[in-house]
Amino acid sequence: MNENLNEKTGENAGENAGENLPQTESHSGDTHAPDGRTYRMENQAGGTGTFSTDENAEEKIPYFKKLYETLKNEGERSTNAAREELLCSARHAGSCTGYTHCGGADCICHEVFPWVGFVGLTFASGWISSLFLQPSTFRWFATLTEPAMMPPQWIFLPVWILLYFLLGTSVWISWRKAGCRRALPVLVLYAVLMLLQIVWCYTFFYGHDPFGGFINLIWIFGVSLLLLLATLPICRCAAALLLPQVLWIFYALVINYQIWHLNIGGVID
Repeated sequence: MNENLNEKTGENAGENAGENLPQTESHSGDTHAPDGRTYRMENQAGGTGTFSTDENAEEKIPYFKKLYETLKNEGERSTNAAREELLCSARHAGSCTGYTHCGGADCICHEVFPWVGFVGLTFASGWISSLFLQPSTFRWFATLTEPAMMPPQWIFLPVWILLYFLLGTSVWISWRKAGCRRALPVLVLYAVLMLLQIVWCYTFFYGHDPFGGFINLIWIFGVSLLLLLATLPICRCAAALLLPQVLWIFYALVINYQIWHLNIGGVID
């Protein structure tokens, strides 16, 4: 009798204890989130459990779609811009100017106008040099003993016109292909060369000083050679345009020396 009572008491105690234990609910399988996606997660015991996304996930979907479309459009625009730049570079490959391969108002503004500026600046320096050629200068020059290799007087004007044209074009090509920063040595040497040529005309013709002109021509020849060497890494075509300039300056240097040597002590003011 007592044993049966104890067994019942133990069973009731176990049931009461079981009721007081926290109840665990096992979830397995797939759970569908509000956005329509299914998530699965395994617990530490090796079983599977599920979790749901944010309750406001459906409200956030349009925002992410809009963000995706924006990024996609930006990427397409960047890709198109890069493609156009690549095609333009391919069209201009092998051409120092690139002007013959494209057209339009933008091309004219960015190609022709700077070229006119460089060539015009070169001719402007020649015009300034011509201001020192006064009538008295020609009378003085006629009294000098000229060397045998002296060319006829009429050849100087067309030669200098051609050289100015080639010089301005060469500097423009270097500026266009390399930009101001990389072509800065070319631009500086170009400016120095223009200044030295003006000084030579002033010294030789206006100052009636063949020796001073000879010294100045040495500087002009050196700067012309440096300009050619500075242009060569940028564009061989532009450097080739400077070759006639260097050769003519060397020829003028020899003539200037001979004029000074043949007229030592006989220079007339």
